Amino acid sequence: MDTEEITTKLRDIARGKVLIDADAIEPGMSITDDLGLDSLKAVDFIIQIEDDFGFEFEEEDLLKLETVKDLIELIGSSLT
Repeated sequence: MDTEEITTKLRDIARGKVLIDADAIEPGMSITDDLGLDSLKAVDFIIQIEDDFGFEFEEEDLLKLETVKDLIELIGSSLT
């Protein structure tokens, strides 16, 4: 799965979970500030990503995430 496919799927997962239009999500956006995810919404978002992509994140990797690009790269590396 390439970066564009991951981004598209991530936008689909984000619909209804983030405070902005999911189609407006860009790699440089902050996961917490720009997407408007509080801690509970962030957990729900991550669980949905794990379910839809079919893997589980390592907790230490999640703590390093700051931007949507970081998340896309982590998903990509988890799928290989």
